[in-house]
Amino acid sequence: MDNADKLPNVHKTLEKEAKLEAAQLLREYLQSPEDLNNVEQIKLEAQQERRLVEGSLKNLIKSKLDHVKVGIGDLNELIDGHIPLIRENFENIYLLSKTCEDLIPSYKVVHDVNTARSNLEKTLRSLDAIIEIPNAVRNTRLMMEQDINILDVHKEIKRLEYERRQILSKSGTDEDHQSRKELEEILDDVIELSKDFNERIEHLLNEHFDLANTKPAVLVKVLQVVFRDNKYYEYKLEEGTPEEDLQKLFTIEKSSVILQRAAQRKFDVMFDGRLIDEDGNYDIEEFIRIAKDELFLHIKEVVAYLIPCFPPVFDIFNLYCGAYHAGLLVLFSNLVESKDVAEIDIVDLVFWAETTYLEEMTPNIELYGSEGILSPPLTLPLDPILDRLGESTTKQLEDWIEGLVESDKEANISEDIYYTSSPITLFTMLSEKIEVAFGTNSQILSARTAEICLKCLLFYKDVCMETLDIQWSVYSLKYLIALVNNHDKCIKKLEEFTKRLNKKLIKRIDSSKADHGFVEIIKSCRKYIVQYMINRIHELLSNLFSAEWHADSGTVTTDILNIVCDDLEIAEEHMVEDYMPMLARELLLEIVRGYTYAFFNKTHKEEMGPSTPERLADDVSFLRDCFTDFGVSDRQLDRQLEVFDDLDSLLTNRSVEKLGKIVGGMTEKYPDLTMAHIEYIIATKNLDRKQRTSTISICKEHFEKHKGKTREHSAYEGYFPEITESGSTKFSLPKFV
Repeated sequence: MDNADKLPNVHKTLEKEAKLEAAQLLREYLQSPEDLNNVEQIKLEAQQERRLVEGSLKNLIKSKLDHVKVGIGDLNELIDGHIPLIRENFENIYLLSKTCEDLIPSYKVVHDVNTARSNLEKTLRSLDAIIEIPNAVRNTRLMMEQDINILDVHKEIKRLEYERRQILSKSGTDEDHQSRKELEEILDDVIELSKDFNERIEHLLNEHFDLANTKPAVLVKVLQVVFRDNKYYEYKLEEGTPEEDLQKLFTIEKSSVILQRAAQRKFDVMFDGRLIDEDGNYDIEEFIRIAKDELFLHIKEVVAYLIPCFPPVFDIFNLYCGAYHAGLLVLFSNLVESKDVAEIDIVDLVFWAETTYLEEMTPNIELYGSEGILSPPLTLPLDPILDRLGESTTKQLEDWIEGLVESDKEANISEDIYYTSSPITLFTMLSEKIEVAFGTNSQILSARTAEICLKCLLFYKDVCMETLDIQWSVYSLKYLIALVNNHDKCIKKLEEFTKRLNKKLIKRIDSSKADHGFVEIIKSCRKYIVQYMINRIHELLSNLFSAEWHADSGTVTTDILNIVCDDLEIAEEHMVEDYMPMLARELLLEIVRGYTYAFFNKTHKEEMGPSTPERLADDVSFLRDCFTDFGVSDRQLDRQLEVFDDLDSLLTNRSVEKLGKIVGGMTEKYPDLTMAHIEYIIATKNLDRKQRTSTISICKEHFEKHKGKTREHSAYEGYFPEITESGSTKFSLPKFV
């Protein structure tokens, strides 16, 4: 349907919409019957509005028609001017089409000519690039003469390397090997330039310490080159390029190695050839001077100049601290090989390593370094020298201690207590040694000296014990008492000595072994005092349970106790009171054993009878009274004298069953009790053969039942001597010598 056919439909639609709108307006105007009076007025208003609308439409249409007329005029002028040109262009197009049509038979020739032209253009461009590279290399070398241009030089070299690769990649196939080789020779200047540049970078990295002080901008640019190379290195690795093909790049890792070697060389130059004196020995004073004037100054310069230039990834402070610390460790290790280092030099060196060095290094390490950078400690290589010094000191002290123990034979009285001079002399010497060590303010020397002193105290203990074991029999009671008092004083001196050590030393000192050693000496001294006293009553103990002992009213026992009391009174008066009850208890134990040894002496067997338990009870009473006076408690007396109660039960009880139970109880209590002892006691009873056999059988049954139940390390051990099968005692009352 064309536009003309559409117009009536549009008109009808518009007319219909107009009528609908008019009806709507009429309804709005005529809401009630009274509104009919206004119909005429409404009609007039509608006519007036229509006239206004028609006027506006006429004006608008006239304006648009005027514009159309002007446009048509302009279009006519344009067409009149360009139609000849369009006609001419169409003619030219026709001619060109005709010409191209004529060239179709010559297409291959045209194609070959065009390819040749294109290749010629490429060749000319490549030739221009080849000609330009040597000039660029010369210009880059001129730039490289000024280190400040190092970053620009690096950029230009990377561009030239890229151009070289591009040229070689287009230089032909393997068939053109000779041409390619000639081209590579022409472009070798780029390789030489890159090599020289790398050498220059390595040189500047080696000179980084001086650069940071004099030309920090150059150093910063060198580090920028390193960062660029490192980034390119990582990129090429991700691409799959073999690592060996990237070795010439200055990665951060490679540069750090160069920096570390430079730091090590700087340390070597600092000390090389300057520490050996005319005699070929190490000059410790010169070492300390160099360290103070140069080494510590270098560390300060690292903080002042290097840290601001280097990115954190290089960790430059730790790099220098680590290199210098490693150098010092090697230096100290070499020092160990020198055998002629004086003791005072060792002390000075240890003090420097442990105090001065740490005081100078620690503040900067806390700010810029890492924990553990000064590990292992400088004193570690000095251990062999310190060991030699310790061995020498220990040998001197041990020789001196042997002389002290050998010469210390005279006991003196101080406030009624026997003493010798050895404790004061011993600890005075050790205190002097430790004070010298404390004076160095060295924890290591002080700790080692403390260990030597404690080791020497253990040596002193061994010498004392050995001397006691050999010579105790020639010692007087006075001297033996003095030895107890001496080592009691040593325990107190050791406590004071240990407190002083732990107050000064970081590492706590354990002196328990030395303390235990003095306790052992005191215990041994008490043992020999007891042996001394037992020897004085040995003959009297041999008479126990004899006819004389049974006949008198306690004369033998009284003689024994008189001697014992005399000796104990001397000990009580002149020995430290803490040990008196122990001495009395140990002496009582030996006396009780003397009674049991005498009891089982076969020479007294015939003397045993009904009076034996009564006489034994009297002696027990005497012993209890005597030893109560010297501090032995009732509980301890009961346990020490309990064996007499057990023997009394065996002697006096006639009931076989009760005897069996008594034997069972004694078997569990006394480890060295045997059936021979039981049979010995039963033999002293007034029994006929049948009664004796029956009693032994019952007792043996109980013995076997309870055998093996004895407590390990029983306190009741040693009361019963060994008796042979024949009934004779194999162990008589001993006399100590």
